[in-house]
Amino acid sequence: MTEYSRLKTSRSAAIRATLDYPVIDTDVHTNDFTPALEDYIANYGGAKLVDELRKAESSRLNSKTDGKDWYQQTPEERQNNRTIRSPWWARVTRNTLDLATYTLPELFYQRQAEQGSDYSVLFPNNVLAPAGASRENRQALQRAVNHYHADLYRKYSDRLTPVAGIPMTTPQEAIEELEFAVNTLGLKVANIPGGVKRPIKAIADKYPADQFPEIAKYASYIDFYGLDSEYDYDPFWAKLVELGVPVTTHYGSQGWTGRSSISNYMNNHIGHFGDGSQAFAKALFFGGVTKRFPQLRVAMLEGGADWGAHVYIHLVDRFSKRNLEGLQNYNPDLTNPDELLELFERYGSEITNGYSLSKEELTKSVLGSSFMIKRRRFLNFATSSLCGFSMAYLLGSCSDQSQQNVTKSPNSLDIKTKVLRMGYQSAGDLFRNRRVLEQRLEPLGIKVEWAQFAQGPQLMEGMRVGKIDVGSVGETPPIFAQVAGSNLVYVVGTQRTATTGTSSVIAVPPESPLKKFEEIKGQEVYFQKGSASHYFILRALQSIGLTIKDIKIKSLPTIEARGAFLEGKIPVWMTGDPHYAIAEKMGRIRVLKDSVGLDSPGAYYISDRKFAEENPGLLKIIIEELHALDKWAEGNRDEVAKLMITEQKLDQDVVARVMSRRTFAGRRGLSPALIAEQQRVADLFFQEGVIPKKINIQEALLSPDLYAAITPPEIMV
Repeated sequence: MTEYSRLKTSRSAAIRATLDYPVIDTDVHTNDFTPALEDYIANYGGAKLVDELRKAESSRLNSKTDGKDWYQQTPEERQNNRTIRSPWWARVTRNTLDLATYTLPELFYQRQAEQGSDYSVLFPNNVLAPAGASRENRQALQRAVNHYHADLYRKYSDRLTPVAGIPMTTPQEAIEELEFAVNTLGLKVANIPGGVKRPIKAIADKYPADQFPEIAKYASYIDFYGLDSEYDYDPFWAKLVELGVPVTTHYGSQGWTGRSSISNYMNNHIGHFGDGSQAFAKALFFGGVTKRFPQLRVAMLEGGADWGAHVYIHLVDRFSKRNLEGLQNYNPDLTNPDELLELFERYGSEITNGYSLSKEELTKSVLGSSFMIKRRRFLNFATSSLCGFSMAYLLGSCSDQSQQNVTKSPNSLDIKTKVLRMGYQSAGDLFRNRRVLEQRLEPLGIKVEWAQFAQGPQLMEGMRVGKIDVGSVGETPPIFAQVAGSNLVYVVGTQRTATTGTSSVIAVPPESPLKKFEEIKGQEVYFQKGSASHYFILRALQSIGLTIKDIKIKSLPTIEARGAFLEGKIPVWMTGDPHYAIAEKMGRIRVLKDSVGLDSPGAYYISDRKFAEENPGLLKIIIEELHALDKWAEGNRDEVAKLMITEQKLDQDVVARVMSRRTFAGRRGLSPALIAEQQRVADLFFQEGVIPKKINIQEALLSPDLYAAITPPEIMV
């Protein structure tokens, strides 16, 4: 067997020997042994995750049209489709030793000194492949890949650490995966895509991606998080600082303007990492991220250093010209029209011959767009002032919408929309299953669309970014959403009974050494942060004289945690039906405490404010149908059970357990008493340091008159 120790002949090792400080390599690319990786992922999340990985990997570097990549297309097809050329061989093959080294952790570990480094941050080539997976599997696949790499390199962690791939489509999922990677897997470095491709909303609304995939392919923009994002990523940057974890990005720009050759891969490749890093860095700077989080450590990989100098030089140059004082050099108000006219008369007679210009007209002509910008601002101010003084009749109308297309509800409350987008949670929704809204709204020409979310926090995030209009959540998600700046309103609440809370539990596996809830101090407790479970655990801990700081919170959506809990891998789990009933049937759960008597205000239907204010008649219909549905359900429990079996694919025994703990108590209007209860919950979260600022629930309400108009009197108690 060939001796693979080349330490004595390594030039890198020779240089390292002259240094008196450690050398850390921050971007060592590694390759996974595919059969082992796919087996791990299959055991982690089933064959569907393996399929997702294969699909994401195949499309990551090879764009396809009609199922054919660049190498399968004819020159005519490439020209017609503008198919960007992709690489053919991307891995070193001639040096067999190196090929094996970046695939075999033990061999790499043995050879590390040969490359002249003391510690290496590894970048597995597929670490961000899950970003290309479907929305429903993206987060689970990323977690599986991170888990595989953590397990694979754990025994070599004194000198090697793989980066944790962090999906960035939303701040919520980014934070969840970051916490899991650092707190559970013990990884030390985060790696994020430098940007996320998002649809241009105006085009996507007109040409939905499922109907017009080719348009969706091109009608997009890149969100670099720090500037002009649809989301607030500050909580993610804050979490990185809190955990003490550096964040890296390895982001390219192939396909951008000037990097989209259909014949020459090197034309697209040279400098593309530097350009990608530059775009990401500028967004962090101009968006104020670097100022708000001075302790944030960011590394842009594989782009060299020249781009950094380029950005810095231009920042200094621009600031020297366009700082507050320098901007006055561009102020059109500071142009001297008398001097300008005099100069034109003295030196411009040949140019201006035949033109009779006043000072204002001359200034307007010379300043061009600068003058017009000034004029537009004046006109906008004048127009808004007229509208504000009820003089719209002078201008025709200050409204941009005609009232001719507004539907009226039976009591003449407006309904402007033709599509109602409802959100519901994966635990199931009787409102959706019974299709009562569809039956009520079809005669009005209004279509109902439903979107499923894992839990309440994800539903509220979907509302914040404009994916849904109305949805049902527990008492906690709207509080966290209001803290994050969501423009939401409460629509209607839920009545509670003596049995409310029996379906929400804090539980352990049957073999757990914990025998009672009072022993929970210091334990890892798994639940979805920002969900109703967050308030449940807060109050439950209060009841035994503890605080949230006395446990170790592990944020994980219930649907993801269930499998791990059933296998005994989660010590303490907060859950509810139907997941509780499923574990109960399997004999794999022991309850420490339920939420009976913990004074929650209950669940709510929440709406986007703009939607609510434009469609009060629709909110009235929703409340009426919910109220009627509760009455029907309590009197037809067998029919409800049948719907759960058919619609949620639950077996009869599980449904029986769920129904034994469920009542349909009806709705509760947004009365002063209910508002006060919800404010108390928000205040508790602030007092315990769970949310960073105090909020006022009143700011998330409609007017009392409007609530009176849309709410049945019998539930306004």
